[in-house]
Amino acid sequence: MIKSRIILFLSAGILLLFLQDCFPAQSLNEIAANIDDFKGKTVTMELKLKYHDPIFNVLTFYDNDNIDITFDIKELQEEPRFKKQMLNLYRGRSYTVTFEVLKRGNLGLLIGKLIEVEPSFIKNIPENHGEKK
Repeated sequence: MIKSRIILFLSAGILLLFLQDCFPAQSLNEIAANIDDFKGKTVTMELKLKYHDPIFNVLTFYDNDNIDITFDIKELQEEPRFKKQMLNLYRGRSYTVTFEVLKRGNLGLLIGKLIEVEPSFIKNIPENHGEKK
């Protein structure tokens, strides 16, 4: 009886750890509040483009709570795939943004390493692109 309770307790703990990884942060505020838990992890979120600063090579996005995250895109500028992504950036448009959480800046802004930016509407396009079989 005691062994089965211990096994059940351990199983529940492992399940909670698994679920925590499967359901990432819902907002940038949650990441900022738990920066030590998220630092170094890759996160994918639905964000909107706030602005693109071509002089300082910075992209800033915001979430539904109007919390910002800033990315230095200097290293990505020469990648062909990223160049194509940059052609389709518009302020206020929703994007699926994948990034690595680096730190919280002096002004409280989150700073991350950008991995991928994709317009959110892309996931609604059928895979066969409308072709008939």
